[in-house]
Amino acid sequence: MNLMPFSRAIRAGALSVLMGISASAMGAGAARAYDLYDHNGSLMRLDERGGRVTIRYEEPKRSLYKHGVRPGTVLFEGRFQGRGLAGVAYVFRQGCQPAAYNVAGPAAGGGVIYLSGAAPIRAKGSCRVTGYSERSGNARLVFEEFHGDY
Repeated sequence: MNLMPFSRAIRAGALSVLMGISASAMGAGAARAYDLYDHNGSLMRLDERGGRVTIRYEEPKRSLYKHGVRPGTVLFEGRFQGRGLAGVAYVFRQGCQPAAYNVAGPAAGGGVIYLSGAAPIRAKGSCRVTGYSERSGNARLVFEEFHGDY
């Protein structure tokens, strides 16, 4: 059974169809029940179960290891909302617990997902979150559907 990639299903307005296909495919065990995306040079895995969506690092880029990011680390947890996603994303810093913030955005077409929200700002040299900014480098997350070798 072929699964329609998440972003194409959203673009087509076929959310209920996608959820039905994903559920039956997971029971069959033969089909891939996730999609792969590139995010800033890291390979990401998007899993969907019962309307819940998790995006985790499949192969983080090397520079993220110093911040505690490893394969399987969750970057986003949320749900479908209209033709996109809404939920919580995380910012990572060496020696600190991940800092959560709310994000939302569309699956824009062409296999791209955009999520945005005011991202945490930490005090210099500290884990303490001092505020949130839409100008932060973490305020806009872009995921491009991955096709190929990593």
